[in-house]
Amino acid sequence: MSSAPPTSVRPAAKLVKLSVEVPDYVMKKLKQRALDEERSLRAVVLRALHQHGIEVAENDFIDDGRRKERIA
Repeated sequence: MSSAPPTSVRPAAKLVKLSVEVPDYVMKKLKQRALDEERSLRAVVLRALHQHGIEVAENDFIDDGRRKERIA
């Protein structure tokens, strides 16, 4: 068994911050979806954008890991 730390998968592109205001009920639904799917909000939003025709590289769907750490 290797004692090396697991290698993290890097996003395909440089990350930039997106700030957007949404109605309270939309944010609640997004957070609930993230909780139900055990994903980050980032992953939920990227998948929704992809489903609506925005090209998103497969490597960029990688969760940031914080959700799984909090659940565990």
